[in-house]
Amino acid sequence: MADRTIPQALQQAAAHHQASRLPEAEAIYHEILARDPSCVGAMHGLGIIALQVGRYEVAANYVGRAAALAPHDSAIHFLLGEACRGLNHLDAAVASYRQAIALQPNHPDALNNLGSVLTTQGKVDDAIASFRQALALRPGSAEVHNNLGNALVAQGRPEEELSLQRGQ
Repeated sequence: MADRTIPQALQQAAAHHQASRLPEAEAIYHEILARDPSCVGAMHGLGIIALQVGRYEVAANYVGRAAALAPHDSAIHFLLGEACRGLNHLDAAVASYRQAIALQPNHPDALNNLGSVLTTQGKVDDAIASFRQALALRPGSAEVHNNLGNALVAQGRPEEELSLQRGQ
């Protein structure tokens, strides 16, 4: 890596990552961290790779470190929520999704995933509110419509779920 700068290495790692060459991307991210242990971009990249392959503990480690160094990055908090959700640490997932939303209120994925975790926790009213916010941002999302419909049915309000299906 001596022949390239850290930004150049990050760019090369990202290119490998986008091309689904995960081992190559992972190796470069590790090289970057060996050179600069506080490189948020490398931690972020390693966290994403770990999430992609279902290594949630590893993802939580890297993304958690990145969040501590970049507390105002909503994407990192969103990924931390994903890692925590994968580990079934639901309270931590909720906190991370809420932080992502606080930093970027128009984050439909964070709102949707927050709603899913809240539904799992039995906090259906809060989940429905979160799904409705996500739908306001992404009205055509079948996933969010489905999640909202399931939450309404779970709450015993199937008539609202049916009106959603009809577009009313």
